[in-house]
Amino acid sequence: WYQRRVHGQRNVAQLPRVRPLHAAVWGTASNVSILAGSRRGYKEWQFQVGEQATPAATRRSHAGPPVPGMTIPAMTVGQLMRKHNFPHLDLAKIDIEGAELEVFQAPSALEWLANTSMVVLELHEDMKPGATAAVTRTLARSGHKPYAKVGEYKIWRKQLSV
Repeated sequence: WYQRRVHGQRNVAQLPRVRPLHAAVWGTASNVSILAGSRRGYKEWQFQVGEQATPAATRRSHAGPPVPGMTIPAMTVGQLMRKHNFPHLDLAKIDIEGAELEVFQAPSALEWLANTSMVVLELHEDMKPGATAAVTRTLARSGHKPYAKVGEYKIWRKQLSV
């Protein structure tokens, strides 16, 4: 984990306006754990986070138990926007390996989506059954309409009033 964190900082070293955060995006402010073995065909760079494993959480996900010592802080997108003084997002690109369900079902989702013009999202229905329906419902409620699909990414756009 430490090597990934250092590697991530090296990836953005030439981008002075980019600041990597040691945190996860989640539906609530909490602590999450890195979960063992998240899906079939698991790759070393692909992992999932979740709150403490409960029977309900285990049924919703293909992930295993938390990896000891791998707990990290989590925050909502709205908290992230406020913390870094972003009143509006032109584009939110979200690829969060199965946490879409928690992020888009959270009561705070409509708040940050109200201030977001476009969302590019990779859905992981295989990791969290029900994620696609939850995301689609929330984006529709926020006024976002399907715009395009590019490879594995779906793009939703908010119709701006003139």
